[in-house]
Amino acid sequence: MDVDFRYKTKEIHGVISMNTAIARNAYRRSEENVNIHPFKLVHMMFERSIAHLHQAEEAMQKKDPAKRGENLSKAIAIITELYSAVPADQDNEAAVFLKSLYNSILTELPKVSAFGDREVL
Repeated sequence: MDVDFRYKTKEIHGVISMNTAIARNAYRRSEENVNIHPFKLVHMMFERSIAHLHQAEEAMQKKDPAKRGENLSKAIAIITELYSAVPADQDNEAAVFLKSLYNSILTELPKVSAFGDREVL
């Protein structure tokens, strides 16, 4: 029975490794084929965060804290990525504005979760 278990474990590990390799190769191929302008990418990410905020608000209305938390977390993760994408050594007007905007959003969003403050959304 131990031999059978070890064989199955190796077999499962091999399948997982193969699936991981397939996924990694697919990601690399898709990365090569996609050429999105950085401004468009920022716009897409910001729109996605807004969609998550709308979904969080709907979840609050439906009294579904799990969905609210899930969507707030996704929005916060996106805004955090946007914030970290602004080069730290940039001090031009646009970079300062974006850092301030993202920082304000990241300061206010936890109030939705902590206090149920819909006005923040």
